Amino acid sequence: MPTQCTGVNVVQNGSSCVCAPGTFNISGSCGTCPSGQTYINNQCQVSTNCPPNSAFNSASNICVCNNGFVNISGTCSACQNNQFFDPVSRTCRCTGQNQVINSQGRC
Repeated sequence: MPTQCTGVNVVQNGSSCVCAPGTFNISGSCGTCPSGQTYINNQCQVSTNCPPNSAFNSASNICVCNNGFVNISGTCSACQNNQFFDPVSRTCRCTGQNQVINSQGRC
């Protein structure tokens, strides 16, 4: 008699029961990882694939821009001409005195 597969996201593969495509065996049940996590090495882990010029910060569980780069509309970018990176505030500052960065990111 063939194997009867039961349970959510469980399908039959030959004579075995396996998790349906896109789901994984997580603590004995077939499911997906929580948002922001990826199934790696048989467990859900926080995704550490960060965009260019950024690195994963395990303390905050998010990607942060590397030193010298700032988050501009979700992209880690270098400061523009006539600007320098301020490591204390982690922002770009204008090189000229009494200048401020406007809403377009320019001095």
